[in-house]
Amino acid sequence: MEKGERNIFIVAVFGMAFWWPMLRNSVVGFLLSPDRVGEAWGHGGVCLFLVLAAIAAIGMALSPGRERLFSVPLPLAAAVGLLVACVLASVLGLLLVESPVPARGALVIANVVVLAAAYVALPIAWGALLLEMTASSPKRLLLVMSASYAVSFLVGYLSYAPAPWNLIRPVGAPLISGAAWFCCRMMAAKRAGCCIASSPAVPPSREGASSIRSLYVLVLVIFLVSSVATGFINSGTASYAPSMNTLVRDTLNVIVTLAIIALIAASKSLERVKFTLVVVLIVLLFSGIFLATLFQQSWFTVGIGLMQTSKSCVSLLLLMLVLLENSRSDASMTERSLLLKFVVPTLASTFISYLVVPLIAEGLGLAYSDFWGVLSLLLGFALGVFLFVFLSSLVIRYLPGATSSSETSLGSEAPAGPDATAGAMREVYGLTEKEAEVLALLLEGNTYKKIAALMYVSDSTVQSHAKSIYRKVDVHTKQELVDRAMELRGRRTL
Repeated sequence: MEKGERNIFIVAVFGMAFWWPMLRNSVVGFLLSPDRVGEAWGHGGVCLFLVLAAIAAIGMALSPGRERLFSVPLPLAAAVGLLVACVLASVLGLLLVESPVPARGALVIANVVVLAAAYVALPIAWGALLLEMTASSPKRLLLVMSASYAVSFLVGYLSYAPAPWNLIRPVGAPLISGAAWFCCRMMAAKRAGCCIASSPAVPPSREGASSIRSLYVLVLVIFLVSSVATGFINSGTASYAPSMNTLVRDTLNVIVTLAIIALIAASKSLERVKFTLVVVLIVLLFSGIFLATLFQQSWFTVGIGLMQTSKSCVSLLLLMLVLLENSRSDASMTERSLLLKFVVPTLASTFISYLVVPLIAEGLGLAYSDFWGVLSLLLGFALGVFLFVFLSSLVIRYLPGATSSSETSLGSEAPAGPDATAGAMREVYGLTEKEAEVLALLLEGNTYKKIAALMYVSDSTVQSHAKSIYRKVDVHTKQELVDRAMELRGRRTL
């Protein structure tokens, strides 16, 4: 990685670390706390924020003639406009914090409007930037996102510092995140000469896209179902105040996210990373429900911490899947997908947590604590059903290949698979370990782009390995390479 590119990624990690708290509503919950703006304005402000953000997201996504504000080449006016909105959000937030209690309604409304605009615009801005900078390396994309997510919780420890340090995250988040994005765009444009040249749009393979979409549906269901638990944990209020519960949650998030980073860095298979993350996060959610329900006296804080941690990390995984699905799509389609598949579900999650759950509880006249037993059963049943469906789809997906192999090998020795064949060719032709790995994936029928995604490398790296394989095996086409492999496998099985 070049020095200029490395600097861009460092600034991006820092800037996104202040964007994630906005997405988790820590900023809105702090600024619109009933203690600061009054009970009526606190609840009304959150409702207005959700409505405005949802209208902006859906309207922008469905408008056929919208301007591509974050596409390439970079419109300087759009970048400056977003930066001004973020600065204004922080300035109004500071005025809201310093205003008398309760704050005047006009100031609350103005702050809500600019926060809603930044809430919708920043995911598109950061998503577009990440896709441009990591177009050839899905692994780098996931690592940057995970690193920024971990740093965001480290930044969260500022909330426990004395004033005015505790205001850096809730008040400065829009300004810092927007300024970091603006700097990244300017550095990237300067590094490219005048603007970032977009790579040709190459749609992902149908099999890969279908796999991501199926996994996205499962993660989305987990995300929305876990929002119910969050509503009970927060007792229906969006107010954010540092406490022992938030400290435990932030610490657990740092630990889990560092584990995610280690998993991504160590794994060579994109599919393995996605499936492992889903299983781990489901286990965390189940564990949190179990501890919070059955051990309310001694393990309640840890239990709700695990539940909130799993829900937060599911949000991260949701964004990962959306960006991976659109890593080779047209810019306008990426923008639409980010809005409809990530921003809108995130708003729906907040709506469930802070509006639907309180209304149901109030309508039934029951305390939130009365729901814990029922909640554990409902969440366990719902997640169990969807996990069963998901695992069944995996079995169905891979079963035909296994059945076919068993049928063809009845009465005879099973033929060697691509891995064994590639290993044999490595011995005969002196291939390297990476070349043998590429060869095995080629023999399975994968394209260069699919191999690049599976191995977490660029397309050019795969092409370089393939050229070396052709040279060592002394063939010129893929068909000749397959024929040579079949010939060698036939000799080995005789």
